[in-house]
Amino acid sequence: MINTAPLGRPGAGLNNLSGVRYYQIERSDGTFSSTPRVQLSINTVDPVDEFASNPGGLTVASTTDNPPTSSTVWQAGGNPAAAFTPFPAAIMSADIASLSSSSPVFVTAASTVPNDNPLPVELVSFAITAVDEGVKLKWETASEVNNAGFIVSRSRFRDSGFEELASYRTHDALVGKGTSATGGKYEWLDKSKLLPGETYYYKLEDVDFNGVIHTTEIKEFVMPKEYSLSQNYPNPFNSSTVVEFNLRLPGRTVLEVYNVLGQRVMTVVDGELSAGSYRYQVNMTGMASGVYLYRLRSRDFVATKKMMLIK
Repeated sequence: MINTAPLGRPGAGLNNLSGVRYYQIERSDGTFSSTPRVQLSINTVDPVDEFASNPGGLTVASTTDNPPTSSTVWQAGGNPAAAFTPFPAAIMSADIASLSSSSPVFVTAASTVPNDNPLPVELVSFAITAVDEGVKLKWETASEVNNAGFIVSRSRFRDSGFEELASYRTHDALVGKGTSATGGKYEWLDKSKLLPGETYYYKLEDVDFNGVIHTTEIKEFVMPKEYSLSQNYPNPFNSSTVVEFNLRLPGRTVLEVYNVLGQRVMTVVDGELSAGSYRYQVNMTGMASGVYLYRLRSRDFVATKKMMLIK
């Protein structure tokens, strides 16, 4: 059992997916004489479980994406059946043909009724970028329904270990629009000292007026490495060599080659580059043997190193 809302969207015949959890199923051994059937039970009024108003619309959805992502399309199971037993408990079941394979299969509660388990927001974008002050998260919604606000969490792992960084309860910038047909734009700055070159996961959750928490998206972010300019290789070289460098922040970046007289003989790159690691092939065919200097400039960072061309 994975206690977070499944990533992805409902496929044909489905309107909504669980906003609370999903399950991973693996076949240990043996075969099935017929199509396997999965049964799930839920509490339909408890804020920590699922909301549903029509048992006839409940079913089980599945995917073989391992793990499910924001682009996953969940498929409706076959021959669905559901009932309140008694209200507010509900049991739903469906045939899941993909369980006949040996690969992991993920299943979750789903509904064919538009009003069951509505997500509070329709997310348009979610972007994460490194800035001078830390890491900036920006997202935009197309519409919101009974949206109390957002919670931002971070972890070193995609599926566990998330630590809450900020909440609509304590940060006004994360308070939702309630019900809005036009949605809104939000941003939040993580000022934590993250390790350069390491991978982090940010989780964006929204909370409806009933207190139910829905995972909107989990996004991977690699903290850019510190500014650096590596020694070219091979060195010495004959005609061609490689220069690598890292940029901590985006900005106009210039990599140039000079002779020992200080004259520029080549511009390798001159333009706007994003934060990250870069590798450029420098071809000096037609230039005289000797010592050359290559210089990198980006924002306030400047570094120069020597290289030797031998023919």
